[in-house]
Amino acid sequence: MSEWLPVFPVTGKRDRDVDGLALSFKKAADGTLLELKAKGVEPAGDLTVAYILDASFLNDPYSALELTLQAGSDSQLFRVTIEGSNDLNAWAVIAGSQTIGRLAHEGRAIEKGKVELRPCRYRYLRLTWDS
Repeated sequence: MSEWLPVFPVTGKRDRDVDGLALSFKKAADGTLLELKAKGVEPAGDLTVAYILDASFLNDPYSALELTLQAGSDSQLFRVTIEGSNDLNAWAVIAGSQTIGRLAHEGRAIEKGKVELRPCRYRYLRLTWDS
């Protein structure tokens, strides 16, 4: 069975390691707000450097993540890393440096969007990629 996971972009500077970013939650009168700050500095820039996926509602362990590639995009391959966390603070690698993407040539295409994970049950997943 497949489930769609809510996705939250994490912004920052491309040359900054995502470990230098901290997420915090603040309760507001109208709901919960997510705030991203670079540790000890001003808020991060406006480039997407990672995505946080909310898997907290899943009851069973999972062993793969299927990423939907943007339709019609040019040939591109990415090396992605998937990490898991239960508290948005401590992260463990569950799929290191896997290739996803699309190769298109002369009307044919090869596409891979599935990332195999070691079976796990983390509340949150963080997807990062090589620049």
